[in-house]
Amino acid sequence: MSLRNLWNKDIRIKASNNKETREFTIFYPAQKGKIVPIGQKLLLNILSYSDIIVHIDTGLSFNKEATTWDYSAAVRNTLSALAVHFEYRTYKAASSRGVLGGIVNLNNKKTTHEVMTFQLCKGFNYTDLLHAIAQIGGFIYVLPEHSEKQKYILKVFNEKIEEDHEKLALFEYILFINDFMGQTVIRTKHLDLKTVKEIFNIND
Repeated sequence: MSLRNLWNKDIRIKASNNKETREFTIFYPAQKGKIVPIGQKLLLNILSYSDIIVHIDTGLSFNKEATTWDYSAAVRNTLSALAVHFEYRTYKAASSRGVLGGIVNLNNKKTTHEVMTFQLCKGFNYTDLLHAIAQIGGFIYVLPEHSEKQKYILKVFNEKIEEDHEKLALFEYILFINDFMGQTVIRTKHLDLKTVKEIFNIND
Protein backbone atom coordinates (compact mmCIF):
# COMPACT_ATOMS: atom_id res chain seq x y z
CA MET A 1 0.00 0.00 0.00
CA SER A 2 1.46 3.40 -0.95
CA LEU A 3 1.93 6.25 1.53
CA ARG A 4 -0.60 8.22 -0.49
CA ASN A 5 -3.24 5.52 0.10
CA LEU A 6 -2.25 5.17 3.75
CA TRP A 7 -2.59 8.89 4.38
CA ASN A 8 -6.37 9.24 4.53
CA LYS A 9 -7.04 5.61 5.41
CA ASP A 10 -4.98 5.10 8.55
CA ILE A 11 -3.98 8.47 9.95
CA ARG A 12 -5.83 9.33 13.15
CA ILE A 13 -6.14 12.63 14.98
CA LYS A 14 -7.22 13.26 18.56
CA ALA A 15 -8.13 16.70 19.91
CA SER A 16 -7.93 17.90 23.51
CA ASN A 17 -7.80 21.30 25.13
CA ASN A 18 -7.68 23.23 28.37
CA LYS A 19 -8.25 26.90 29.13
CA GLU A 20 -4.90 27.92 27.66
CA THR A 21 -3.96 25.43 24.96
CA ARG A 22 -5.45 23.25 22.25
CA GLU A 23 -3.61 20.02 21.44
CA PHE A 24 -4.06 17.84 18.38
CA THR A 25 -2.26 14.50 18.34
CA ILE A 26 -1.62 13.01 14.90
CA PHE A 27 -0.96 9.27 15.04
CA TYR A 28 1.26 7.86 12.27
CA PRO A 29 -0.16 4.96 10.24
CA ALA A 30 1.27 1.47 10.61
CA GLN A 31 1.96 -1.13 7.95
CA LYS A 32 2.67 -4.78 8.87
CA GLY A 33 3.11 -3.72 12.48
CA LYS A 34 5.70 -1.03 11.71
CA ILE A 35 5.32 2.74 11.92
CA VAL A 36 5.21 4.43 8.53
CA PRO A 37 7.61 7.42 8.70
CA ILE A 38 5.54 10.40 7.54
CA GLY A 39 7.49 13.29 9.06
CA GLN A 40 8.65 14.46 5.65
CA LYS A 41 5.04 14.52 4.41
CA LEU A 42 3.90 16.43 7.50
CA LEU A 43 6.59 19.04 6.88
CA LEU A 44 5.58 19.39 3.23
CA ASN A 45 1.98 19.97 4.28
CA ILE A 46 2.98 22.65 6.80
CA LEU A 47 5.23 24.36 4.25
CA SER A 48 2.44 24.51 1.70
CA TYR A 49 0.74 27.00 4.06
CA SER A 50 3.42 28.74 6.12
CA ASP A 51 7.01 29.71 6.80
CA ILE A 52 8.54 27.73 9.62
CA ILE A 53 11.48 27.83 12.03
CA VAL A 54 13.19 24.46 12.53
CA HIS A 55 15.07 23.92 15.79
CA ILE A 56 17.20 20.76 15.91
CA ASP A 57 19.02 19.48 18.99
CA THR A 58 20.77 16.19 18.26
CA GLY A 59 20.70 15.40 21.97
CA LEU A 60 16.95 14.76 21.57
CA SER A 61 17.32 12.28 18.71
CA PHE A 62 16.09 8.70 19.02
CA ASN A 63 18.37 7.52 16.21
CA LYS A 64 21.76 5.85 16.67
CA GLU A 65 24.50 8.35 17.45
CA ALA A 66 26.51 7.71 14.26
CA THR A 67 23.35 7.88 12.12
CA THR A 68 22.32 11.12 13.81
CA TRP A 69 25.73 12.63 13.04
CA ASP A 70 25.36 11.59 9.38
CA TYR A 71 21.92 13.17 9.09
CA SER A 72 23.10 16.28 10.94
CA ALA A 73 26.01 16.68 8.51
CA ALA A 74 23.57 16.24 5.63
CA VAL A 75 21.36 19.01 7.04
CA ARG A 76 24.30 21.41 7.44
CA ASN A 77 25.70 20.64 3.99
CA THR A 78 22.31 20.97 2.31
CA LEU A 79 21.52 24.26 4.02
CA SER A 80 24.91 25.62 2.96
CA ALA A 81 24.41 24.42 -0.63
CA LEU A 82 20.97 26.05 -0.75
CA ALA A 83 22.33 29.27 0.82
CA VAL A 84 19.93 28.95 3.77
CA HIS A 85 21.38 30.75 6.78
CA PHE A 86 21.39 28.75 10.00
CA GLU A 87 22.46 29.38 13.57
CA TYR A 88 24.74 26.68 14.97
CA ARG A 89 26.41 25.66 18.21
CA THR A 90 27.61 22.51 19.94
CA TYR A 91 27.54 21.41 23.57
CA LYS A 92 28.70 18.41 25.55
CA ALA A 93 26.42 16.39 27.77
CA ALA A 94 25.94 12.87 29.07
CA SER A 95 24.28 10.67 26.48
CA SER A 96 20.53 10.41 27.14
CA ARG A 97 18.99 9.73 23.77
CA GLY A 98 15.45 10.88 23.16
CA VAL A 99 13.23 13.81 23.98
CA LEU A 100 11.93 11.89 27.02
CA GLY A 101 15.32 10.64 28.19
CA GLY A 102 15.24 6.88 27.76
CA ILE A 103 18.87 5.75 27.99
CA VAL A 104 20.86 6.13 31.19
CA ASN A 105 24.57 6.66 30.72
CA LEU A 106 26.19 4.60 33.47
CA ASN A 107 29.80 5.54 32.67
CA ASN A 108 29.04 9.28 32.51
CA LYS A 109 30.63 9.66 29.07
CA LYS A 110 30.19 13.10 27.55
CA THR A 111 28.87 13.31 23.99
CA THR A 112 29.00 16.30 21.66
CA HIS A 113 25.56 17.42 20.48
CA GLU A 114 24.65 19.95 17.83
CA VAL A 115 21.99 22.65 17.84
CA MET A 116 20.76 24.23 14.60
CA THR A 117 18.02 26.78 14.03
CA PHE A 118 16.89 28.01 10.63
CA GLN A 119 13.92 29.19 8.62
CA LEU A 120 12.30 27.39 5.70
CA CYS A 121 9.99 29.48 3.55
CA LYS A 122 6.49 28.63 2.43
CA GLY A 123 6.66 26.38 -0.63
CA PHE A 124 10.04 24.82 0.28
CA ASN A 125 10.00 21.23 -0.99
CA TYR A 126 13.56 19.84 -0.95
CA THR A 127 12.57 16.43 0.34
CA ASP A 128 16.05 15.12 1.20
CA LEU A 129 16.44 17.89 3.78
CA LEU A 130 12.93 17.34 5.18
CA HIS A 131 13.61 13.61 5.47
CA ALA A 132 16.83 14.27 7.41
CA ILE A 133 15.01 16.64 9.79
CA ALA A 134 12.35 14.00 10.49
CA GLN A 135 15.01 11.35 11.11
CA ILE A 136 16.93 13.48 13.63
CA GLY A 137 13.83 15.06 15.13
CA GLY A 138 13.15 18.74 15.55
CA PHE A 139 10.82 21.36 16.96
CA ILE A 140 8.79 23.15 14.29
CA TYR A 141 7.63 26.69 15.05
CA VAL A 142 5.06 27.92 12.55
CA LEU A 143 5.39 31.63 11.95
CA PRO A 144 2.51 34.06 11.68
CA GLU A 145 2.41 36.09 8.50
CA HIS A 146 4.40 39.35 8.32
CA SER A 147 6.51 38.49 11.37
CA GLU A 148 10.08 39.68 11.96
CA LYS A 149 11.52 36.31 11.11
CA GLN A 150 15.19 36.81 12.01
CA LYS A 151 14.21 38.06 15.46
CA TYR A 152 12.15 34.91 16.00
CA ILE A 153 14.99 32.66 14.81
CA LEU A 154 17.40 34.15 17.33
CA LYS A 155 14.85 33.92 20.14
CA VAL A 156 14.35 30.20 19.43
CA PHE A 157 18.08 29.48 18.96
CA ASN A 158 19.09 31.31 22.14
CA GLU A 159 16.18 29.78 24.06
CA LYS A 160 14.96 33.21 25.08
CA ILE A 161 11.30 32.11 25.05
CA GLU A 162 11.03 29.81 28.03
CA GLU A 163 7.37 29.83 29.01
CA ASP A 164 4.94 27.72 26.98
CA HIS A 165 2.22 30.36 27.04
CA GLU A 166 4.67 32.89 25.58
CA LYS A 167 5.69 30.54 22.75
CA LEU A 168 2.09 29.77 21.91
CA ALA A 169 1.23 33.47 21.85
CA LEU A 170 4.05 34.18 19.39
CA PHE A 171 3.61 31.25 16.98
CA GLU A 172 0.61 29.90 15.09
CA TYR A 173 1.42 26.41 16.37
CA ILE A 174 4.33 24.30 17.58
CA LEU A 175 5.09 20.61 17.16
CA PHE A 176 7.95 18.14 17.53
CA ILE A 177 8.47 15.88 14.51
CA ASN A 178 10.43 12.65 14.85
CA ASP A 179 9.84 9.58 12.70
CA PHE A 180 10.70 7.24 15.60
CA MET A 181 7.89 8.46 17.86
CA GLY A 182 4.93 7.37 15.74
CA GLN A 183 2.94 10.49 16.55
CA THR A 184 3.23 14.24 16.84
CA VAL A 185 1.39 16.71 19.05
CA ILE A 186 0.39 20.10 17.64
CA ARG A 187 0.07 22.75 20.34
CA THR A 188 -1.72 26.00 19.58
CA LYS A 189 -3.86 28.86 20.82
CA HIS A 190 -5.01 29.74 17.32
CA LEU A 191 -6.08 26.68 15.29
CA ASP A 192 -9.25 24.62 15.48
CA LEU A 193 -9.70 20.97 14.49
CA LYS A 194 -11.12 21.81 11.07
CA THR A 195 -8.06 23.93 10.19
CA VAL A 196 -5.62 21.28 11.42
CA LYS A 197 -7.33 18.64 9.26
CA GLU A 198 -7.15 20.98 6.29
CA ILE A 199 -3.43 21.70 6.75
CA PHE A 200 -2.52 18.05 7.15
CA ASN A 201 -5.04 16.72 4.61
CA ILE A 202 -6.70 14.38 7.12
CA ASN A 203 -10.17 13.00 6.39
CA ASP A 204 -11.08 10.75 9.29
